[in-house]
Amino acid sequence: MRLIFLGFISMIVLLNAYVCARYTALVVAAGIPIWLFRTVYALFVFSFFSSIFFQDALLVHPRLNDAVTFVLTIYLGIFIFSFAGFFIADATRLLGKFLPVSGALRSSLQKLYAHGLVVLAVAIVLTCYGMWNAKQVHVKEYAVTIAKHAPIERLDLLLLSDLHLGTAIREKELGEIVRRANALSPDVVCIAGDLFDHATTRALMESAAHSLGELKSKYGVYFVFGNHEYYLGDEREAVKGIIASGVAVLADESVIIGDGVYILGRKDATDTRRLQIPDLLRAEEIDITKPVILLDHQPRDLKTAEAADVDLMLSGHTHAGQITPFDLLTGLFNEMLYGIRRSGNFHAIVSSGTGVWRFPIRVGSRNEMVLIRITFKKD
Repeated sequence: MRLIFLGFISMIVLLNAYVCARYTALVVAAGIPIWLFRTVYALFVFSFFSSIFFQDALLVHPRLNDAVTFVLTIYLGIFIFSFAGFFIADATRLLGKFLPVSGALRSSLQKLYAHGLVVLAVAIVLTCYGMWNAKQVHVKEYAVTIAKHAPIERLDLLLLSDLHLGTAIREKELGEIVRRANALSPDVVCIAGDLFDHATTRALMESAAHSLGELKSKYGVYFVFGNHEYYLGDEREAVKGIIASGVAVLADESVIIGDGVYILGRKDATDTRRLQIPDLLRAEEIDITKPVILLDHQPRDLKTAEAADVDLMLSGHTHAGQITPFDLLTGLFNEMLYGIRRSGNFHAIVSSGTGVWRFPIRVGSRNEMVLIRITFKKD
């Protein structure tokens, strides 16, 4: 694990060195001393790592933490999109050596490139858009038909996940999410983990408990732990407030709603004590002839869930990559990145999350509340 961590740091440093070197021509053209640019850039990189290593110390000073996060979000966005831009430019230049490109076209492309000015401009625009987009929450709808009988004809389920309170969503934003959720009049609300993380202050946890207590639904509000609740050290302590406000926590537990629909909540994969899906179904004495909705923060064990006769599996965790092109990398480490997957009578839905993680920036995906309109097999 230590080698992986060191390898990650080394990779980030090397990628920053590449971006810094590729901006040299633009810096020279602008008349800025190279030593000054490199010093300032190195300070940003150092500050980025420091904000991670000394995160807890920063959180003690909310205003300082907000200022540092704001500045480093701008740095992170410009770095990521600059790297992507320079990589594309260098790849295009390399291909141009092997393809018949006219001198006029080559000259036009070089003028357009303008020593990397166009890369910087695009990176700034995308970063500003990403910081704005991280504050927007959209409603995504799916229609699912479960091929089992139920005493109720339909069920409107609202799925929230990955709010990461304290990053982009705070008391005001959460209140607005609750207001909009209630306006959708869901029959049941499910929260698929990562409600809290290290950015969530104790005061915000308390206000969140009050806000979530205002959620209105016919069959209640249900929560499963995400990996970040475990990272806080005592996941049960973290959710005491929301439990007191009426939110039911399902940790390898189940409930029956509508006189015949199971909602089954798994512990997160971080918890090595969690039961495997078939064992959980047996432990909870689930009647699989009835509809079974499984909440599992991380989209894992999809084939196992399907084989066990689960009808609908709901997850979050991936954030759909949060920032393009990280969706490509995130997809490698998860069985499903985003959206809906249907296989026979089994359905799996993975949300991109209602909030963002660590830095308030999102490009290539959107924050969402997921409204799932479920119908059941008729006689």
